[in-house]
Amino acid sequence: MHERSLKILKKLISSSSPAALGELHSDLSALSPKEFQQLLSSLEQPARAPRRTTGSKKNGPKASGKPSGRIRRLLLDEAGLEKEDAARALTSGLNRVGFDPRRPISRRQSFEAWLDAMMKDIPPSEVLAAAIAIANEHR
Repeated sequence: MHERSLKILKKLISSSSPAALGELHSDLSALSPKEFQQLLSSLEQPARAPRRTTGSKKNGPKASGKPSGRIRRLLLDEAGLEKEDAARALTSGLNRVGFDPRRPISRRQSFEAWLDAMMKDIPPSEVLAAAIAIANEHR
């Protein structure tokens, strides 16, 4: 491992729990190099109020930095799925790899809130991997 990488890792260790570092490793391992670069670029930009144009659904809330925000962006924004269709596809994809979310999405619940609740029982890396597979099928 590069010396610079070790320094970064030491900083992370001093400010994060082992569980959080394990989750970070899982999340980063699921990213392609291109997705990793896009994530870095999005995190480098200074926080500003998003510019919106009226009437455009694409200019809705941006994905949060959490895995649920990234999954929402992949399935709803990029793949163009509706919330209920994305939830069904994700449930089906997770069932195929041995996970049973057992959480139907309600009409009043946001997709990210549903994902956050589901990821209390299922590793975020597994949910992200299933979402990436679904998004790739719809591109």
